[in-house]
Order: sequence, then C-alpha cells, then structure tokens
Amino acid sequence: MAEVERKKQAQALAAQKAKAEAERKERERLEAEIKAKNEAIEKAQKEAAAKLETERKAKEAQEKKARLAPDKDKLKSLAATIKTIQLPEVKNLEAQAVIADVQSLLNKVVNFINEKAEKL
Repeated sequence: MAEVERKKQAQALAAQKAKAEAERKERERLEAEIKAKNEAIEKAQKEAAAKLETERKAKEAQEKKARLAPDKDKLKSLAATIKTIQLPEVKNLEAQAVIADVQSLLNKVVNFINEKAEKL
C-alpha cells in the first residue's frame, strides 16, 4: 500500500510540476508579447516625435526665410548699387593706385554683402 501511495504522490507531484512548468512558459510567452508590444509602441512614439521635430525645424527655417526675404532683397540691392559706383579717372599714378585699391575694396564689400545676404 505504501508503494501505491508513493506512486500516487509522485504522479501528483509530476502533474503539479508539469502544470507549473506550463504556466511558467505561458507567463513568459505573455511577458515577451507584452514587452514586444511596448517596444513597438515606444518606437512608434519616438518616430512620431522625431517627425514632429523635423517638421517644426523645417517650418521655423521656412518662416525665418520668409521673414528675412525683404532684408535679403534690400542687401542685394545695396550690393548692386555699390557695384555701379563710377570712380573718377585720375592721371596721377598715386591717385590711380588709390582708385585701384578703392575698386578692390568695393568688390570685396559687394561680395561680402552678397554672401551674407544668401545666408539669411
């Protein structure tokens, strides 16, 4: 009788272990599924936030460009005006050197204005 009782207990214990193992595996599967869903949600949220940030930056850049367009046009007009300045013709060599330096400096100013205007 003790042998039969021991076998019943062993079978009951084995059944409990099998049930516990099945429950553990199911719990692990559910936890993995929940974790995967949470990671997917988190990834989607990060992507959405990144997209919104990119759109915001693009909108800001576009607004800045639109806001500065009149100033940009004014600067380009100034550069064009400076470029059309007629310098006097002189006969003295020293004066000719001064005029050449002035022309060079005016060209540098025109280039400077145009470069800065493009960056607006």
